[in-house]
Amino acid sequence: MNCTQDWTQEDFLNHYTMLYILEFINEIEGNVFITYDDSIPQTFIKKIESEFSNIKIISRTKALTLSQDFEQKSFLFCLSLTSEKQLVDIFRKITTIENIYAVISDIIPLIMTATDLVDRYQPGTLKIESLNTHLKPSQSVFYYAILCCPRCGSNFLCELLKNNGLGLPKEHIKEQIIYLMKHRQEEGFDLRYFFNSVAVSATQNGYFGTKVISHFLEDMLAVATEQEYEFLATWISSFKFIYMYRSDKVMQAVSLYRAQQTQLWHNDNSQYSNSRANANIEYNFQQIEDTYNFLLQQENYLLAKVSQIKKQYNLVVLEVAYEDLVAHPQEVVSDIAVMLGSTTPVRIEAQEKQIHGEREIYMANNFQFDYREFYSKEPIRNFYPVYD
Repeated sequence: MNCTQDWTQEDFLNHYTMLYILEFINEIEGNVFITYDDSIPQTFIKKIESEFSNIKIISRTKALTLSQDFEQKSFLFCLSLTSEKQLVDIFRKITTIENIYAVISDIIPLIMTATDLVDRYQPGTLKIESLNTHLKPSQSVFYYAILCCPRCGSNFLCELLKNNGLGLPKEHIKEQIIYLMKHRQEEGFDLRYFFNSVAVSATQNGYFGTKVISHFLEDMLAVATEQEYEFLATWISSFKFIYMYRSDKVMQAVSLYRAQQTQLWHNDNSQYSNSRANANIEYNFQQIEDTYNFLLQQENYLLAKVSQIKKQYNLVVLEVAYEDLVAHPQEVVSDIAVMLGSTTPVRIEAQEKQIHGEREIYMANNFQFDYREFYSKEPIRNFYPVYD
């Protein structure tokens, strides 16, 4: 079982992150051009032309011939799935245009920090002034990362930390980033540039927080270059780490199973989403067991990585159990604030979190009974991390 998907070129281009990028570019007033190379299929070019009226699309070959004719105040965005940096460097050398950017590399960090990637992109969310390819993260910022497996309540923790002025923690390593890393060429996507850009745009009140889910961490490290490994090793020493886990592995597996069945990963207030969330999902022992085993494998993988961080870098890792966060949010967030050097009193304003509903309890109890009958032992419902 794998929570990630093997994306195709079409999957990536039609994903809502790319559409958010195009909506942002389409908002820009003035002469706005996108030039592209052979890595972009004509079907996607036609989609841009039909849906984004303010953007002029020209091929790389045509753009090179017209390079001297562009107005200085125009905006030129270079689109490639393999070599955006190369395209940008070429046009910076041969044209007088002041504003030349990479469509994917320069804008995705801003999209991922300004938008939750759940709600539709809101016009005016981003500003063209935010695109600065020379930004570097500040040394005075408090950096922290939440390491966790799927369905352990990390979104709830991020919300509480954000509400208490401890940055804008959210998930930055996702499917689209893994895709770009997998399919880049020599001048393609660079994780170092991506993280530097994210760290600048997502820093608030002197804090930068990111969330890394186990299977995306595994995928990222599998395709990282040697230079990116060196960069990550340097960054790790600057970070504080929070290892978040869910003690009840059965309920965690049921939660993941339910999310997969409904394709609802986050709660919202829409009537449509609520009707799907409350759907009477059929109990399936085998599928829940597969999910349960997947989560145990992921937890073991993450434990090994956390242990490595503790030993190799001599860093303190704060452990947070989801059940403790729900029961005692004030104490948990206060402990994190102290670790991050904050002296501001923590405020938890009527925060309530429902761990599970009646349907989840029913499926979890059924699974525990069936598991006991089949294996003559209990499934894990009281997990606590133990390091080697």
